[in-house]
Amino acid sequence: MDRAPSEIWAKIFSFACTDSGFTGRSLSLTSTFFRLACEPYRLQSIAAFGPHKILAVDHILSVVPAHQRRVRYLFISLHSIDHSISDVDEDVEEEPAVVAVRGIMELVADTLEVLGLNLTPWSFGDETVIPMPRLTDLISNNYPLQQNHDLFEALGPPPHDSPNPPVLEIPSPPAFPRLRSFHLTKAMEVSNYTHMFDGISKLMPSLTHIKFSETKDIGFGNAISLALGSGPLTASGALHGTIFTARLSTSIEKVYVRPSLPQTIPGGHITGFIYQAFLKDMIQLAERGLARFVFLRAPASENEQVWDPWADWKAAVAMRGGEDRWNQDERHSLESPRHSTQGETI
Repeated sequence: MDRAPSEIWAKIFSFACTDSGFTGRSLSLTSTFFRLACEPYRLQSIAAFGPHKILAVDHILSVVPAHQRRVRYLFISLHSIDHSISDVDEDVEEEPAVVAVRGIMELVADTLEVLGLNLTPWSFGDETVIPMPRLTDLISNNYPLQQNHDLFEALGPPPHDSPNPPVLEIPSPPAFPRLRSFHLTKAMEVSNYTHMFDGISKLMPSLTHIKFSETKDIGFGNAISLALGSGPLTASGALHGTIFTARLSTSIEKVYVRPSLPQTIPGGHITGFIYQAFLKDMIQLAERGLARFVFLRAPASENEQVWDPWADWKAAVAMRGGEDRWNQDERHSLESPRHSTQGETI
């Protein structure tokens, strides 16, 4: 083993250590040679599920020497791997874990390339965005957009012809200068999408592909249509009111939208109407044939929807980031606005 050039071993370990961290830990226990050879890559890829694992990772990263803290791929979920990611665990002490998540991100910000976050809504409040100069892929259900929640709620939609629309405080230089792919795994229902799209464009100036998942807000379709430079949507017949929205950056080549599962709340006729109205508008936008817009099918099951962020993170790591990994995803049928909730689980 010691006859092979060190560059060969470096290449082997850099490709091998791309899972949750199991491979790196296992290799380091194999032999003294392997422990020393894989040391720079042992923490290259980390996945932490649940508060206890998050706190443990935070401790490990805070005590290891900086030269061993070369984390390139990171996935963090506040929920344990055997717990439904979409549900809130009432027995969990959330605040210490959230503090630890931010501590982890600050420790590895300079080396991160692919980041996946599954946190509770508005976990970080109004805290400053952490710059990540090497990040190419971000999979998140809120960060870094959740910091603007108070603005979303307080300002509401300005007049369509407003000469001075509200402006977000965006870090300068941009926090994510190399980010190419952004998956917002749970699109927010907000009163004003101007700030959301404006923030995306300013935080991520090199963004080329964006995906919005679990969308169902009746105002989202119209907002994304205007952000892409298309006209208002009328298929649903819903009264959207006056809408002002920022344009998405011209650097964005593809915008993918994936609706949420239809909600099956007993007697939830209003919810059902809103979801169907949303689908009608999105299908109308898809039928316009915009080169940058792709409407994807809804998840076939709750299991598929719940584990989509984790699956997408693994795909981003496997592709080494920055590529259009959603191009082969199944498109939504334009024949009918209705979705089946039946399907195989994954």
